[in-house]
Amino acid sequence: MQYIVSDFSSTVEVPETGIMREEDSVEIPGYLKDIEKILITENCIKARLRGIANEINKRYSDKDIHCVVVLSGAIVFFADLMRALSRHGFKVTYSLIKLSSYSKAKSTGKIAVEMDIGRVEGKDVVVIEDIADTGLTLDHLRNHLLNEKKAKSVKVCVLFNKMTKKTAEVNLDFIGFKVPDQFIVGYGLDFDQRYRELPFVAVLKS
Repeated sequence: MQYIVSDFSSTVEVPETGIMREEDSVEIPGYLKDIEKILITENCIKARLRGIANEINKRYSDKDIHCVVVLSGAIVFFADLMRALSRHGFKVTYSLIKLSSYSKAKSTGKIAVEMDIGRVEGKDVVVIEDIADTGLTLDHLRNHLLNEKKAKSVKVCVLFNKMTKKTAEVNLDFIGFKVPDQFIVGYGLDFDQRYRELPFVAVLKS
């Protein structure tokens, strides 16, 4: 049974049974026969996005940030977050970066920059990532932005922080949800390039 949540103003911890809002439906569409359960409903994601935008708004008084969006999973999250930030008067610019550390569902532990960005010297940068798992990618990226790209500051915003032991410790400044150690898909998260289009977050069948 999904846990009902009403407060999305700060990070929401998601139990293994999942979360929903009181008015939500958690019925799995019939064509998704490989989905075990819906972990986070679409309405929960929308509500928490507004909460994250409020948190960022409190941190940056000048309303001027440059976002570095990690491809490919984070683009869905960023598109909705950017619109939420615009309601606070933010002037958001962004760059896209692509790093690799995964082969199918397993992290290789080696980080490679496949598509880099230009310099962001003197800018307040917010890294936008879909999920923090081992922490290796985010740690590598933060150092890359500070040391190579000369960012003025770097904060990290993740929609999902997986509750696993991190190989590399990295400060997560804005966190949408703390999620259990399960392989999740949807809302930009994929398995072998599938399921990114789902508006909710789900757990695959074994």
